[in-house]
Amino acid sequence: MGTPTPITGMQLILENAGHKAMKEDVRRKVQALHAQKRTTPKKDWHLLNDQIDETIVEWNRAHPKGANYLDLHWMTLHGAIRFVEREIRQRSSGVIKLETGVGHNSKTRNVSRIRERILRRKWKGYTVRVSNSNPGVLILEEDEWRLR
Repeated sequence: MGTPTPITGMQLILENAGHKAMKEDVRRKVQALHAQKRTTPKKDWHLLNDQIDETIVEWNRAHPKGANYLDLHWMTLHGAIRFVEREIRQRSSGVIKLETGVGHNSKTRNVSRIRERILRRKWKGYTVRVSNSNPGVLILEEDEWRLR
């Protein structure tokens, strides 16, 4: 999907029409699952939430935006936190970029609940900061003492 650039080693992500169509299908599927909550008893929402989160996890694995990059858009709050925790455990060290957005589509105060929770949470051995180049991306960096 991505091509390493010769200068920086970063990946260039190309989104062609087919990729955009697949992403739109995922968005529609997730929206439909969220809509089902209106007619589903609240005690059963966890089943829908699990489907929502697994759909996004699968999308990230099949269509990564880059190495150590997680797109958390459309996930549930708890699903996003679990996904990040799992990724931390599976990696030996380094930096993980977390795309949360800034909350433009949020129902609450135009604030991304996922972004705010990740920023407030204590991540043992990691520091979180907002990306300088994109306020909708958080940088989760391993603390120096862990690298020694």
